[in-house]
Amino acid sequence: MAESKREVCSEGTEEMVEALNDLPGTEDLDDLSLPAPPKPFKDFYQGGSVDIIHPDDIAVNWDDLIGLTNAKLILKEHLMMPLKFPHLFKGCAIKNMLLYGPPGCGKSMLMKALARESRACLMIVNSYSIMSRMVTDQAQFMRAVFACATANQPCIVLMEDIEVFVEDEYTEARDVLFQLMCTKAIDSIPIIAMTRFPWLLYKEMRLKRSFPTPVYVPMPDEASRNVLFKMHLNLESSVTEEDFEELVKHTEGYTVSDMLVVVRDALMEPVREIQRATHFRLERHQSVDQPDEMIDMETACSSSAPGAKSKSLADILPNDLYVKPMTIDNIHNCLSRCKPCMKSDELEQYTKFNEESST
Repeated sequence: MAESKREVCSEGTEEMVEALNDLPGTEDLDDLSLPAPPKPFKDFYQGGSVDIIHPDDIAVNWDDLIGLTNAKLILKEHLMMPLKFPHLFKGCAIKNMLLYGPPGCGKSMLMKALARESRACLMIVNSYSIMSRMVTDQAQFMRAVFACATANQPCIVLMEDIEVFVEDEYTEARDVLFQLMCTKAIDSIPIIAMTRFPWLLYKEMRLKRSFPTPVYVPMPDEASRNVLFKMHLNLESSVTEEDFEELVKHTEGYTVSDMLVVVRDALMEPVREIQRATHFRLERHQSVDQPDEMIDMETACSSSAPGAKSKSLADILPNDLYVKPMTIDNIHNCLSRCKPCMKSDELEQYTKFNEESST
């Protein structure tokens, strides 16, 4: 499954594995004890397999995530509070969670916001990398990952694409993961499994029991799509609330990533217009350097417009060029080209799984 992804993940893995093999205490990893290697490990993990991000290096916070109210509430209650205020949860193991939902809806952003707000390191493990040709010992790899997480506490371990653990070739890594999760050595380290295919994951009963708290990260609802458009679009002042409602209606079934593709495409429309233009004329507009000052600027126009002169962009100084604001028509044109990545039957699978796992 996804062979190309495994190839990508193998890049940078060799350096990480060699560094792990040199850590003190990793010579004997047949038992469940975790070595206590020295900090920091950031340099060892830059690559396609494992990455450790310090909370100070994360720019995302809860307020940056539009909607996702239920997911944020669960993560705050079950993870942020125990990580940030451990004295309030003495004797209680931190819950492991399954984060699932369509791609491009904010799962990774949620994890970054959680790590930042919890003041915890975020260790991101790409599950496909465990089958990399550079990882000759899955058991050693898994134990070393948690050794590093233990040494960098507070730390959150994020297992991306956890559904691959269902495959037969992941048996060794899966068994070690279950063994480690049953020890007190990592009670203080939350393990977040992330997947697009939760129904595949739950075929393995031990995986299901290991992540008893499924958290659904759904598609953006109407209110969220409205906020996203207003946040990212620099539209002309004539755009009305009804125009935004129309955009929301036309983006039903779009993920956040789909919408950002539309936004980026629409932002380029005024630029494409001046690239196509063969004629310009002088019009008074707000100065780029002095916003309070109105100056004459080169404005794209038709060849028959009064004052039109044949020019190319090479003839115009950067601050003399006027770029028109994006219009609502620009966005509708982009919507006709940029289609959603998810199909309706795929979304129905998420709805069905969410209902079944909630009962």
